[in-house]
Amino acid sequence: MATTADASNLPGRIETLTPAEDEKLRQTWAALFKIYELADGESSVPSTPVVEQTPEPASPASTRRTSLFRWRSASSATTPAPEPAAALGTAEDRFHRELLSKYLVGEKASTLKSIISNMSKQDHPDSLLLRFLRARKWVLEDTLNMLFTVLNWRHKEMHVDDDIMFNGEGKAADEEKNGDEKTKAIAKGWLDQQRMGKSLWHGLDKQNRPISVIRVKSHNPKAQPPESMERYIVHLIETARLFLTPPIDTVCVVFNLTGFSLSNMDYHAVKFVIQCFQTNYPECLGVLLIHNAPWIFQGIWKIIHGWLDPVVAAKVHFTNGRAGLEEYIASDRLIKELGGDEEWDFDFIEPVDGENDLMKDTATRDKLQEERRVLFAKFEEVTRKWVAAEDEESRKKLNAERVETANELTANYWRLDPYIRARSHFDRCGTIQPDGSPVVWYNPVPTSAKKSADAAAVEEKLAEVTISDTKGATEVTHTEQAAAVAAA
Repeated sequence: MATTADASNLPGRIETLTPAEDEKLRQTWAALFKIYELADGESSVPSTPVVEQTPEPASPASTRRTSLFRWRSASSATTPAPEPAAALGTAEDRFHRELLSKYLVGEKASTLKSIISNMSKQDHPDSLLLRFLRARKWVLEDTLNMLFTVLNWRHKEMHVDDDIMFNGEGKAADEEKNGDEKTKAIAKGWLDQQRMGKSLWHGLDKQNRPISVIRVKSHNPKAQPPESMERYIVHLIETARLFLTPPIDTVCVVFNLTGFSLSNMDYHAVKFVIQCFQTNYPECLGVLLIHNAPWIFQGIWKIIHGWLDPVVAAKVHFTNGRAGLEEYIASDRLIKELGGDEEWDFDFIEPVDGENDLMKDTATRDKLQEERRVLFAKFEEVTRKWVAAEDEESRKKLNAERVETANELTANYWRLDPYIRARSHFDRCGTIQPDGSPVVWYNPVPTSAKKSADAAAVEEKLAEVTISDTKGATEVTHTEQAAAVAAA
């Protein structure tokens, strides 16, 4: 097998922050706390209309395609203030108001916190913010602009958590049968892509990053509505986030162009994938391999390359044949379809009736969500103290509390997960472990097989608990039943 890569020294991560990077992280949290106050009207800054600022002109070397506002100094001769600065607050306050009015107008701090908490999932909240800081080269204003763009996209445009992940493949299967014409077409388009295995997730590369293989020749742009493609892509990426176990925080994507023809080319889908990796899921891409590209792809690549941020473009490499892929993926981890030795074939497991029954238990869900809200509030309260601490010793002690609370948030997420995320193929085939254990890529035991093998033991154990409980004349709780199942 390939040797395990040491990912503990990756720059810009929680464990490897330089003093300057640590300061930027604290500044980012401080800015968020200020924005919370503005959202709830608790700031001492008067509530006045936001004055539009003039974007800085891009330097000749700049390749950024969106205008990002920068905080101006009072001495700037190019930005005369139409009113006294005191009437509008500081430059930072004006920038924060601009973020709220541009992206999340009318939202309260509680909503912002909830979106950030949901987006963090099982991760340490610092890890989430660090992705944005690294993507925007530690420039605070650019980081916040990018972050709020994504918060808006998740919450108001794509409805990632309250629709795509909440309803998932199970709802799509139902709508495929019972939906109206439009809904049925979108659902069928999504599931058909799953069934054909247009995108495979299996195994680890030489740096222990999960591998996604895109079978480009399987794509027909006319076979599904664009909405189906977008939901399919977002669902895959969101699910893949559950594959990541620190310190691994990026993935390896292989675009397999074997058999590619112009009929497979879909510029809309390509643009959406680029948007995801460059903006909506920053710093999630470790490497992108374009494999066995035919000559007709050369002209297409010139167009696509022009859309890429230089940071993302630097992660793209062209490979040919088994030897090319083996620079990144060990032969015994490379699936046979790509010329490797790993015996593995994709077989989509359809949604099963009752697999999302836990989502009907709203009482338990609400209890776990309230537990998460309290934990996140605790994390933020300690973080406020960490941000304000002036000496290294105090910051170190407070950060230890933050780490402890972040670990509690991780444990809470995995308890909450089956109540807020519909089961996917990767749950049904046993790849994703229900307790958040590291993914078992090689020879996973399907969940259904585990249930079949243990059914008798579980029933027997539950019967013992029930009999014992009857003798004690007390009620068998959900916790006791869960403990019995775990013991079995």
